[in-house]
Formats: sequence, C-alpha cells, structure tokens
Amino acid sequence: EITSSLYREPRRVVVSRKQPTTAIKPVADSLSLDRLQSLVASFVIVADIERHSPRTLGNKRERLSRIVWLAEQKNWQSVGVRELQAFFVYLNHGHEEPGGRWGQGGKRGAKPTSSGTAKTFHAAYRAFFRWCVKEGELDTCPMDKIKPPIDRPNQVQPFSPEQTLALEVAAKKSQNPCRDEAIHFLLLDTGLRVSELTDLRLDDIDFDGGQVRVKHGKGGKERFVPFGRSAKRALWNYRERERRHADTTEPVFLSERGIGAGAYALSPRSVALLVARMGKRAKLTRHGAL
Repeated sequence: EITSSLYREPRRVVVSRKQPTTAIKPVADSLSLDRLQSLVASFVIVADIERHSPRTLGNKRERLSRIVWLAEQKNWQSVGVRELQAFFVYLNHGHEEPGGRWGQGGKRGAKPTSSGTAKTFHAAYRAFFRWCVKEGELDTCPMDKIKPPIDRPNQVQPFSPEQTLALEVAAKKSQNPCRDEAIHFLLLDTGLRVSELTDLRLDDIDFDGGQVRVKHGKGGKERFVPFGRSAKRALWNYRERERRHADTTEPVFLSERGIGAGAYALSPRSVALLVARMGKRAKLTRHGAL
C-alpha cells in the first residue's frame, strides 16, 4: 500500500484564468444637432452627385431642415427616436400653435398637414437616417421604430360634362382665349403636372401621333402622353394663330407679355391663378359645384 501510494498520479490543480474584460461600446442611435446639420448637407450633396433633379434636391433640403429648425426651437441637444416622435406629433399639430407651423403664420402656417405629406416626410427621414447607418454615423436607424403614417388620400371628384363645358366657355372668354382653351383641353386630356405643362416646348407636340413629349417628368424621366381631338384642335388653333412663326424650341405657353417683352413660359403659379380664374368665371366652387 505504501509502495503503490508512491506511484499515484499527482492531483491536477486547475488554475482559473479570468477572461480579460472588454469595454462595451454604447449603441449609437442618435445624432448631435451639429452633426445632424452637417450630415443633412452631405446627404443633399450626395444626391446632387447622383444627379437627382433640382426639385428633388430642393425637397430633400427643405424637409430635412425642418427637424433642425424644431430641434433649435426645443433646445434638443441630439435627435433620436424620442425627438423624431415629437417631430411627427408637431407635424400633425403644429398648425394649432399661435405662430403656426414652422413659425410661418398666416393661412399656410395654420393649414393642417395632409396624410400624404406626413407620409412623404416619413419616407424622407427614413432614407436619410438609413443613409447615416450606411455611412457608419449610427448603429441603428431610429426611424425603423416609427411606423409610417396612414395615408388616406382625398377622393377627388371628376368634373361633370356640365362643369367641363362651363370651364371651356370660361376659357374662351378670357383675355387669351386661344392659349387658355388649349391649356384647358390639354390638362383635361393628359393630366399633366403643372410644371410639366409649363416646361413644354413647341417641338414636344406631335400632332400626327396625337401626343406630347414630357422631357422632365417625375424622377427626370421622359415619357409620351396622348391627347384627344379637342386638345389637338385647340393646340393647332393656338399654334396657327399665335405661334406660327415661333422657334420650335420656344415654350408652348407664354405669359401675357410674350417672348419679345422679356417674358417667357408661363410659370406654374401663373397657371394655377389662370385655372382659378377660369373656375371662378365658370362658377365652380372648391367642391366642384356649379
């Protein structure tokens, strides 16, 4: 027993080794106000490099500047999920404040935000903050925790035949009947955006094919839009009477002063005022009743 005990295996001693502790990096889910302003500017520059249209660039800049404005008003030091939630609450109810939304005052500042506009803001902010994650500025996108607003589009009632006829008569009684009648029928037949209408040049009208070429549509895309007999007749009449000797690269629809007086294409605002005058002359209300 003594001899055998000499040959016993020595007891193994297990030495515990502590694993080195590593510092846990906090998750970056918000931006300081200064960094936010800088990244908004960079985001717009990147979109410009990617050749987004000037209108798209302007929309990005304008919408993203709103969170910076509100952060300054509320003295926020950073912008994360809570601040973004507060922003969308303000977007819904800012018109109820004494100074109006964005401090604009007047009718514009007191006008409620439509669900479509709120959804557009949500999409813009989601794109921006996801870009911040991609650039390594954030670990998580705070907008992923904010559900998009429910879009309840307004149901636009089409014009009745009587209302359409009343607008046609109103166009014929305007100061520029040939031009205004052509605008009336072209908008009625094609549904062009006002900016697309004012961008049209004479060589964009294809009378043989019965269509107009929109060079700079949404997203900067080109497309062809057909028009009917009434629009074709009105456009032909307008061109033959007032634009026969015009250069084909000139705008289709001119302002009251025309090319020679230093005025060029009708502006979108001028078209909106023109249509409003036609509607008033036709005794149409905002709800479309005669």
